[in-house]
Amino acid sequence: MHYRRPAESSGVTLPVTPMLDMTFQLLFFFIVNFHPADLEGQVDASLPGKGDVVQGPAPGGDPAELAIPADLTVRVRARQDGVAGISAISVRGLAGKDEPVADLTALRNALARRREDGLRGPVRVEGEGSLPVRSVLAVLDACRQAGYDDVGLAVADR
Repeated sequence: MHYRRPAESSGVTLPVTPMLDMTFQLLFFFIVNFHPADLEGQVDASLPGKGDVVQGPAPGGDPAELAIPADLTVRVRARQDGVAGISAISVRGLAGKDEPVADLTALRNALARRREDGLRGPVRVEGEGSLPVRSVLAVLDACRQAGYDDVGLAVADR
């Protein structure tokens, strides 16, 4: 194949070097000023409230299938003063008596005691709808650190 040059040349030359220079300068500028780690791990969400739950039993199914069986129930209440966080935590065993705990360390210790006493079954964490997700995750971490691997979430009845 033979290349043929056009009869008339337009005389316009396009300098590529300055365009490449500018492209790399812009690329460098955006790489230096891009900070994705600032937003990493920030989850601004809450659990659904009791009225927000839309999942139900399958048509013709048994509503008891949705019940989460648990040997221990950890109830977590949200702060009502406008500050995101936990106001109260309590642990309920099979006997049905709530044992209030002061903080996450006390929760971990109470769950570890219950595990040593023989309660090794599943744990249900009940949180209020206004409870931030990071608080729920902190409670789940405390349950895992106490040795419970089977931990489920539920919306509080209150």
